[in-house]
Amino acid sequence: MRKTGNLMGFVLLIVGMVILFHNLGLITLSWKVLWPAFPLLVGLLLYFQFYNSRDKGILIPATLLTGIGIFFFFFTLPNGLPWARMGQWWPIFPLFLGLGFFFTYLADRKDTGLLIPTTVLLVVGGIFLAGNVEWAMTYLRYWPIILILVGLVVLLGNLGEGKEGSE
Repeated sequence: MRKTGNLMGFVLLIVGMVILFHNLGLITLSWKVLWPAFPLLVGLLLYFQFYNSRDKGILIPATLLTGIGIFFFFFTLPNGLPWARMGQWWPIFPLFLGLGFFFTYLADRKDTGLLIPTTVLLVVGGIFLAGNVEWAMTYLRYWPIILILVGLVVLLGNLGEGKEGSE
């Protein structure tokens, strides 16, 4: 209960400061700029809930919502990306989902089945992002590193399980 109270106090402190700065004319708030804060805050609150409960099922929506909130800020902030380029950046969404599966795996390394959707989503998102974004084309040849890393994680996880079973 105390942790929840601390979080609530922190959120109220930040929100109060932002509104005060707006009222004093130090910053300008508008719904057009700030709406990504809502999925971002929900995602961060879900991470906090995971921290308290260790329910790994929370990590996928937490990662997706946090990522979406941060991503959309790049489009809403002044001098941000133009909305017309959203078609170029859509592969970010499967990347966030893949990260959510990966974080879920990290919370319980015994569940190696989570590495299948992790790998598929990260590879698909990475390939499409690299194909859509000019600077990313340079790095497209390195995508097999993801497969190598996931393979190493699976192998190391299986080695650890073998030691536990033999004791």
